[in-house]
Formats: sequence, C-alpha cells, structure tokens
Amino acid sequence: MPPTRELPEAITRYLDSERGLEARRSYKCRIRPFWYSVPGVIRPDYFLQYMAGSEVWLARNDAAAACTNSIHAVQITDVQKAASALPQWTSALTKLSCELEGHPLGGGMLKLEPREASRLLFEPACGPTELFRDAIEVMRQWRHSAT
Repeated sequence: MPPTRELPEAITRYLDSERGLEARRSYKCRIRPFWYSVPGVIRPDYFLQYMAGSEVWLARNDAAAACTNSIHAVQITDVQKAASALPQWTSALTKLSCELEGHPLGGGMLKLEPREASRLLFEPACGPTELFRDAIEVMRQWRHSAT
C-alpha cells in the first residue's frame, strides 16, 4: 500500500483492529511515519534469478508484481539497447557468461550477485556456439561435483 493519509474505510477498520494494533506496536511499524506501508517496494520490468540450480532465468514481469529481496529486480533504462540485448538471453554466450560471472555455492547452486549480473554478456549468437555449450556443460559439472 502506498503511504497515504486517506485510506478506504475497510482498510482503516482492519488497521484499527486488534491485529492492526498489535502490528503497529512492532519495531518496524513503530519507526515508520506510515506504519502500514512497506517502503522501497518496486515493480521491476524483469526478475533475474539470484540463485540457480541448473541455469539462471530471466522473466519478464507482465503481471507488474512487486519484487522481494530474494530475486533481482531488473529495470530497463535504455529501451533500444534492451530490445536488442534481451532476445540474446538464451544464447550460449550469455549462458556461459552466467556460469563465469556467478559463483558456485554448496549443493551445486550458482549465486549471481548484482555486480556479477551487471557484467553478463548479451551478444548476438555468433562465434563458436558449440564450444560455448561444451564450456557451459563443463562449468555445470564442476559446480555440481565441487560440493
């Protein structure tokens, strides 16, 4: 809910209910001017997987859903650049870039921090695609066997 002083009556009743009064006394709510509004909620253009088992996924946010802190929120700032780059997400070079930029965790997980994600390559499908695919397979095998 956006921070506002004017709320629908049904919401005001709920916020003034026993549960609302209890929530209002909690620390996070006590320190907010509009205690019922969570700050910093964004609705990104895309979601980028933070931790992956087999491969990193990028999903367009057609539903305009809010983003949690357990997934990367991707905001498009250059529409023309994005129009040419995003179709390359499934290219072998971009998938290899995910493997090289991310870092392995236990259990075969691949973690992609924001700085690592900012270095991902989105290039047209060119070059030795078969070699890229072989490299992806080696990286994934290593990641899963290094646990």
